[in-house]
Amino acid sequence: MKILVLAVCLAFSFPALSQNPDSLNVVLKIDSLLRSAFSLKAAGKMNESKAIIEEAMQMAESRFGKKSKSYSGGLANLAGWYSDVGKYDLAEKFYFECKQICEETGRVNDKDYATLLSNLGLMYYNQGKDYAKAERYLVEGKNLRETLFGTKHPDYHQSLINLANVYGNTERFKEAEAL
Repeated sequence: MKILVLAVCLAFSFPALSQNPDSLNVVLKIDSLLRSAFSLKAAGKMNESKAIIEEAMQMAESRFGKKSKSYSGGLANLAGWYSDVGKYDLAEKFYFECKQICEETGRVNDKDYATLLSNLGLMYYNQGKDYAKAERYLVEGKNLRETLFGTKHPDYHQSLINLANVYGNTERFKEAEAL
């Protein structure tokens, strides 16, 4: 079963609000662009969706810089776009660029980072060839979600489902059932 990654990481933009009064307008514009891109992608308008993601990234970079949460959120969205169209090499490149920015800026204990890890794991899972990498990132994302939200949160439960799928595809049925 192939799981599509359709996560828009809008919350990556919000810390920019404290930078100056005009930041709110820019963040709202980026948020609007990413929502539009998500809707277009869901409607199968992939090229239009990609162009809007890139526009949002350019806006985030010029206003807040490449180390900003706004820009790294755009990278995560672009990586998801490439993963959805099966261009996994490019998806991996952008996911790791986003991951590196989060690590360099100390943003590794928040829900967006947990989503990034989960999406990276799902990308490997969807390729059907590197379940070890899929498991590694899905476990890391699950553990972070457990720390952040506890075991009753729907995001944590989705992490368990994703991990169970990896275990099932690698014939580790007892581990899948234990989840």
